[in-house]
Amino acid sequence: MGFPSVSVPHPETLINRGRVFAQTDTLATLQGLGTVAADIRVETKGRISAGIGGGKYISRVGDYSAQVAADEVTLGEGDGAEWIAFGDDKTGASGAWELVGQDQPEFAQYGEYLPQLSKMRGGEPFSVGRAMSKSDYAAARAEENTDDQYALLNNIMGDASRLIIPEGKFYTSGVVSYQRVGQQIEGAGVESSKLVGTSETGAVLRMNDFFQKLKGITIDADATRMAATLGTNFGLLVEPADSDGAEAKMVDVSQILVRNQPGHGIGWVAGYYGGTLNNFKVERCGGHGFIGDNGTVTGRTYKRRLGGVDIKNGVIQDCVGHSVAIGAYGEDDNHAYRIKLFNVDQFRCALAAGVRKEVTCAYLVGENIDIELNAFNGYTYDPVPYIGQGARTVSCLTVGGRSINIDNNRFIDPSSYCVRVVDDAELSNRDINVGTFRLGLSAGDPIAIAILDASVNRLAVKVKNQDYFNFDKLKSSDTFVLADNTAMYIRFSDTVHGVITLGANVADRGSAVAHFRTGDANAFVNILSSTGPTVTGSVGAHSGTTGVDGQLTIAGRTDAAYLYIENRTGGSGSYTLEFDTKTEYVAEDVIFV
Repeated sequence: MGFPSVSVPHPETLINRGRVFAQTDTLATLQGLGTVAADIRVETKGRISAGIGGGKYISRVGDYSAQVAADEVTLGEGDGAEWIAFGDDKTGASGAWELVGQDQPEFAQYGEYLPQLSKMRGGEPFSVGRAMSKSDYAAARAEENTDDQYALLNNIMGDASRLIIPEGKFYTSGVVSYQRVGQQIEGAGVESSKLVGTSETGAVLRMNDFFQKLKGITIDADATRMAATLGTNFGLLVEPADSDGAEAKMVDVSQILVRNQPGHGIGWVAGYYGGTLNNFKVERCGGHGFIGDNGTVTGRTYKRRLGGVDIKNGVIQDCVGHSVAIGAYGEDDNHAYRIKLFNVDQFRCALAAGVRKEVTCAYLVGENIDIELNAFNGYTYDPVPYIGQGARTVSCLTVGGRSINIDNNRFIDPSSYCVRVVDDAELSNRDINVGTFRLGLSAGDPIAIAILDASVNRLAVKVKNQDYFNFDKLKSSDTFVLADNTAMYIRFSDTVHGVITLGANVADRGSAVAHFRTGDANAFVNILSSTGPTVTGSVGAHSGTTGVDGQLTIAGRTDAAYLYIENRTGGSGSYTLEFDTKTEYVAEDVIFV
């Protein structure tokens, strides 16, 4: 609603009528009103000072000489833009008009200083005033300027609805925090508007309540912060107050770049519904690129499961922790729910054992999780200077929980497998689906699409292409060597039966085809055919000297899903192994005893 237009023939008219909205044309008319009562509101129709468009003013009674002197255009005239002295005391010592609502400035007048930092008060644009005058703004834009803007930014957020951050670097020594429902921060664009953290601790920016929004900025760190130890020094932290019932729902983050943080790039902690992270990039962080957590990571007293967050259309790269780390098995009630990870490129992450949870690029534990159209890479990087492709050292994805859909993703050069399912006793794994996928291998042996921890119920996991489910290296006639009087076993995820074909490279080391069952009281091994030395089927653990000397032994177990091969043929043998399991369980590992 606009200000009503009233005539102002004399200041007494304003004074007698109390808080009356009035309208003036020029600076001279406004100052001509002289000293007036407090809280009189006036609208100027045209430009009232050089470079400033019309706006809305409110009278302030008291000593405002410092504000007037700092803002005036002509020395001693009190003719500034944000603060205009009463006409009968141009020092401002008796009072002044404060700009509380500014019309759009004329670009020809402001030139390169548009847009200034601005905020919204009562639905009207509000400029920062002396804290970001033209000269201050010009200095703040300079790349070499490292003045701390922390106090300025938090002061603005104290009563702002919307903060617009212009081009330039704005250094902050503390956490710039949103301070109420519905606040917004918008920059001039990624790589144009930059918040640069200088402290070794704490987040650079924190969102903490309903309907808050962030768009179009870069969150960076100076050299001191970059060198700090991993902790709660996030780039962006979305977390409500640590109190019972506090929440931050419908938080919207888009078009941001977070980089060079000593801790996690983006943290989404405790609660939430309807949160969205869209069109983003995280790079070169000392923790996880994105972490979703119940509050354990920040040491909250009032913990809540993370739920209802979409992470989509982004890139996460070169992070010491996982690209995405959501939830954690083994941590009480740290199981996320209703999470969507969509169309995010993730590579050169999970680089350090002390930071990652598993040896995979990404890690998600919880329920009702959709993982779709992403790319996961197994390559790491040379830590200095954070570029290039290093060794193929990690696998792609770890999940655990229930109602998890993994579909139409690309798994690029994993070290051992594409998807690992970990046991989560609290959620009892079930309904985990690995659908359509694309496996890309630039070199090396075939790998498993999915493997399961030993305690995971195989029937809870479905893989669209069963040919890819087991370790392909055990189905592709790969060669392994067993010295004389040594044994190895294949560990399955659960009771399994099937056929094994074992071939030696020379006739006197033994070859066989056997029917077997292992993992329960009905374990057996029947030798269907063999050549060379005697090949015996048995039940029980074999250590290298358990079976008959001079023979090759294949053995199952009643108390564990292990299938042993023991060589006592009198010399070292090179063997190939193929098997066909008649139940859908996974050969998880090959262990030499």
